[in-house]
Amino acid sequence: MVWALKHAPVTDPLAHLVLIGLADHADPQGREARPSQKRLAAYVNVTDRTIRTKLRLLEGEGLIVPGDERLAAHLRADRRPLVWDLQLHLTKATARAEGASGRNGDVDTTGSTVQSRPEAGCTNDRNTASDRTVLEPSSEPSVNRVGDADATTVREDVAEVCRIVAEHVYAVTGKRPTVGARWEQQARLMLDSDGHAVDDVRAVMAWVTASSFWSPNILSVSKLRDKWPTLVGQARRDLGGSGGWMSRELARANAFAGGGNG
Repeated sequence: MVWALKHAPVTDPLAHLVLIGLADHADPQGREARPSQKRLAAYVNVTDRTIRTKLRLLEGEGLIVPGDERLAAHLRADRRPLVWDLQLHLTKATARAEGASGRNGDVDTTGSTVQSRPEAGCTNDRNTASDRTVLEPSSEPSVNRVGDADATTVREDVAEVCRIVAEHVYAVTGKRPTVGARWEQQARLMLDSDGHAVDDVRAVMAWVTASSFWSPNILSVSKLRDKWPTLVGQARRDLGGSGGWMSRELARANAFAGGGNG
């Protein structure tokens, strides 16, 4: 709680309150925080949707990372909270030190260097190859495994999201991507934290595959999640602004999948 109140390098006021709420439920090492989104929403006096947005912001800034989901595996799927570990080693002092050390690139949680991305809300329809996601296999343990007895089983919905994106990557590049822990983690967050359904992913990816610009630029689940608001907004504009565009794209995706078996 002291870290969340005084030392965590977070500037967004609502995200700060969410972080304090998570800290109140964490163990002394900042791990295993698993309050429900409704409970966090009650703490901060905002909607569940706002909580999802602020959790994603905190995750994007590296202040929280997904924890051991098995801690909540005994609960029903529709009532199962996300588990978060707080990164207590990140402080305002370390943030200032990193800012002074140079900004040639950002380092993600796997230790690999990636190009800095534009600020949220700033879109650039002239993306270059440097903005494209590099597919990298991951050896990290998955946090989407179901149950203690069978450590090789991945949640069905998580696996389906990864499969949808992997099929798109294969269609675009001719190469099968390695689906590792990073893909599974991002797929789980899309479903549980962002509130998207598998059919939403299938519909959006159908539109992406048909887009000459976006097709070669969405080559991983993390890239899909990062660009989701931009993709949905552009698809809505391109397809007439009607709320039914997603249903039409889903039907087209399903028809294509069925036709592909013939």
